[in-house]
Amino acid sequence: MKMVQRWVSIFLSAAILSALVACSAADDKGQTQLATTQAPVGSAQELFGSSLFVGDSIIGGLTNDDLLPEANVMGGLGATVQSTLDNVEEITSRKPSHVFLSMGQNDLGEPSKEAKKTFIQQYTRLVDRIRELLPAARVYMLSITPVDAASPFGASMNPQIETFNAALQKMAKEKGVDYIDLTPIFQQHKILYDEDGSHFTNAFSPILRGYLKEWTDLAHQPRGPAVTDTNEAYKAAFRHSVFLGDSIVGALSYLNKVDTANVIAPSGATLSRPHECRETCQPGAGACIHSAGQQ
Repeated sequence: MKMVQRWVSIFLSAAILSALVACSAADDKGQTQLATTQAPVGSAQELFGSSLFVGDSIIGGLTNDDLLPEANVMGGLGATVQSTLDNVEEITSRKPSHVFLSMGQNDLGEPSKEAKKTFIQQYTRLVDRIRELLPAARVYMLSITPVDAASPFGASMNPQIETFNAALQKMAKEKGVDYIDLTPIFQQHKILYDEDGSHFTNAFSPILRGYLKEWTDLAHQPRGPAVTDTNEAYKAAFRHSVFLGDSIVGALSYLNKVDTANVIAPSGATLSRPHECRETCQPGAGACIHSAGQQ
């Protein structure tokens, strides 16, 4: 992943020149005014303003329907503990007062005992690193959400998730980190899954946000200034561009360097389907930037 980070930096540096030229015709004034809005006092946006939610696409759903600003969420499809650890500088650059960690489904594997050991070791390093770089921040660890019991893999995955959660809770107690068990959500609500059996419908995210708001009682906790998005300059420069490629390009979206709408990075992407870029880039895109190859 360190190599991915270096390639992302190199890729951005090289691509920004061509993108700015391609986008200049569509740029009204060549300048971007970044609007700032004040969240209503007592609202979830205001309470979680100094928080950062980090993890996989489950936690990434908190940006759905503007539940939380994108600056407060760093959640990406396929994210693991190790990929999060590799990008810990992005977490600390936003200077959150509260860090919510939510991941684990993508770390499941066989043999289960070895996968759990690796998972806990990496998670421990992640917590230690965050505390080292953000000593004043409060860290929360969310339990791994279950998959649909009716799915073909439910019978095998859910017992492993329970085992991982037990180890995660034990580690949290040893490290003095807040562990948030999400089990009550599934006991109190009828949670609907997407067709894949591991993700949820959009109705889950506001329930999750409300549960975390109640559990943490942030209204009575010290909070720092609102988290700021340090990547607005990148997003402004590439707002008329489409990045099409593999996981290296996909990292641009996960790291919040560009908006998700500007990145198409399916797993295993190759150069054998050039028509997809033409179809994607036609509607007003100033530039279509390719990067494909072996993942």
